[in-house]
Amino acid sequence: MTVAIESRFGLLDTLEVGSGDVVSLVGAGGKSTLLHGLVSELRQRGTSVVATTTTHIQSPDTYEVTAPPLVFASTEVDWVETVRTRVARYGAATVVGTRIRDDKLKGIEPREVDLLRRAADVLVIEADGARGRSLKAPASHEPAIPKSTTLMVVLAALDALGEVLGEGSVHRVDEVAKLAGVSIGDLITPEVLALAIFRGYENVRPRGSRLTFFLNKADDARLRPAEEVGRLLLSLGAPVVVFGEAQKPHGCFYVMRGS
Repeated sequence: MTVAIESRFGLLDTLEVGSGDVVSLVGAGGKSTLLHGLVSELRQRGTSVVATTTTHIQSPDTYEVTAPPLVFASTEVDWVETVRTRVARYGAATVVGTRIRDDKLKGIEPREVDLLRRAADVLVIEADGARGRSLKAPASHEPAIPKSTTLMVVLAALDALGEVLGEGSVHRVDEVAKLAGVSIGDLITPEVLALAIFRGYENVRPRGSRLTFFLNKADDARLRPAEEVGRLLLSLGAPVVVFGEAQKPHGCFYVMRGS
């Protein structure tokens, strides 16, 4: 297989997100960071956006970001209309179901996300939970992806490489071990990471949606491991692999494709 690597600047151009897209973020190791980065760049381009989650999400108050105004679906008579009103006025809105803790918000159902298709130019959804870990493979009931999804982005953070396969860095550790054919307590190698996320997520994307694997925390010291994991993913059948640092949404990212 011949692998081409192209550098791009900014998340939107890298992930090829545009008007009409419904972007579902799954996996582990930076979904919330990526969500906030996409929302920020979309607004800077004058594109309206709704951000939401179908699982749980940290309250925007816990991040060093200015998030779009919150709409709590559980407290609104017509929450979809409230979202449209907020988007018309501010260009963006964040939709959640209810607050379950000061720092934790519960999301809405995947079917409810589909009601928002006409509320903004782009929807960005955190559609999977990972409890702050760097690597995850989904259980049978996960992820909670809306049917209207046009792009599914599967994340994993490269700081998991070299760590012991255990609860410290992995969510659903039994699933990861099974999919990668290894045992709990083994080291997380590029092969383990690639097998876990490809086998775990490739078959759960909605029909007709695009699929991109995003390797996060690919700083200068991790560029070579990022390429290695990327080549493994492409050999397994991944259509596109991106690596870079989600916390630098306007920075340089790398896009890998095979032929």
